[in-house]
Formats: sequence, C-alpha cells, structure tokens
Amino acid sequence: MQDPTAPLPARWTTAPGYAELALGSLSARIDPSRPEAGLRLVTRGGDLVAAGVLGASPPMGSFSPSIEVFAREEDLVAVYPASTDYPFRTTLQWSGYLDSGWHRITLTLSLQTDLLDARPELVLSSPAEDVPECLAGGLWVIVRDSDKTVAIAPHPSDAVDATVRVVGDACIVGLSPPFLEKGVIRRCRVAAFVATDKANDHRLAAALAAFDATPPPLTA
Repeated sequence: MQDPTAPLPARWTTAPGYAELALGSLSARIDPSRPEAGLRLVTRGGDLVAAGVLGASPPMGSFSPSIEVFAREEDLVAVYPASTDYPFRTTLQWSGYLDSGWHRITLTLSLQTDLLDARPELVLSSPAEDVPECLAGGLWVIVRDSDKTVAIAPHPSDAVDATVRVVGDACIVGLSPPFLEKGVIRRCRVAAFVATDKANDHRLAAALAAFDATPPPLTA
C-alpha cells in the first residue's frame, strides 16, 4: 500500500516548442531548445509565479549546443556533451512532486569528465523579486508575498559543496563537487519549493525537512 504521506510525482508532457509539468495548481514549462534557461512557473489560471527558476550554466564559457532532451515519465532530461569550453558531460534532470502541501521541483545534476582529475563547477540561478532571504538549513526565499512563495535549496547532503550568493536580482547557487576522477559520476540535487500563498518560516522548514528525507534518484 502506498504511503499517503509520500511525495506524489508528476509527469512531463511534450509539445512543439515546450515541455510542461502539470503539478496540482501549478504548471512548469521548459524550452527544450534551451532547457538550461530554467523553469517558467505559472498557476493554472495563467498567472506568472516566477521565470528562469533553476537555470544552469558553467561559470565560464557555455554548454555544448549539441544537446539531447527527452521526457522519461516523471523526469525531463537534458544531456550536454563535454566541450572545449566546459569539459564535463552534464545531465540536468527535472522532477516534480506534491510534497507536504508544496509544489517541489527537484533538479538533479550529474557531472562526468574524461579528464584525469578535475574539480567541476556549475552555477544555478533563480531571479528574485526582492532581496533573497536566507533561512536556517540553507533555504533561500526568493519570492514571498500574499499569493505566492518560492524558495530554493541544495539537498542538505549536498550543501557542503554549495555556495549561495546574491547578484543583482538573482540568487546564485554555485556547486563545486569534490575532486572528480575520470569516469566517475558526481550528482547533486537542488530543489525549488513553490506555494500559491504566503508561507511562514515553519512551513518552509518542514518543506526542507521533507526534501532531506527523500532518497536520491536511481539514475540521472
């Protein structure tokens, strides 16, 4: 019997020009030609919640334009081959869940290189409406008003390798996984927590705790 308290996954659908995740009262869209640009979040009524959430880029240079994008039931996956600018094969995998009253979208990053040794870096960005607010546990609130709340956080097990800073109107999560050997895959998870009301700190802390309890995906 399914645990009634377990997160409920959502499925991606694809159409010409976009991929969409229907997640309760929220919809998330990604441009499959530029998935690294991040998520556009809207309510079922069509009101914009946030755009550019969990966008990804190398700290210098750019991803290879030769990407493979596909939907795999509950995941949307983008695979970028290693390039001269960024010598790491990068996989971005977005998954959506209804979890403890939240719409949670998890981005799982997988990095691999053919270099003998390396310390890869990857930057995630999410525009903020106000100055981002840092709460306990490394949770950053980027939007909180009367009808919506958006927060982002690395998975607590990955937080030791994450740095968060505010640049202009964006909250930047920098990931520098530990020493990466040739052929080894390193994975990190970062989540966006979205509510269609103004959430207090207690609810935000509960959302992060629920995320902390989730096991890593089998593949990415």
